[in-house]
Amino acid sequence: MYKSVAWKGPIAGIYAMRRQYLYYLKGLPEFAALRKQLVTATVAIEIENALDEILAKYEDFEMEHAPIVLKDYHENCAL
Repeated sequence: MYKSVAWKGPIAGIYAMRRQYLYYLKGLPEFAALRKQLVTATVAIEIENALDEILAKYEDFEMEHAPIVLKDYHENCAL
């Protein structure tokens, strides 16, 4: 977040990172209230507090990922 703020300034940097956090944290259960905290934060300390709260709440949470299946599209190619 601080690199974004240093590069884009305090307002644009925070707005840019708020969007990124939503992508990073997508799929967490019961996340609506904490998401609202993140997307409405206007200063860095608010974001830090929200991220600390998220870390504490989801410290032992493991995301379930569907396995990636690689497909060989060339196996049936006539060339």
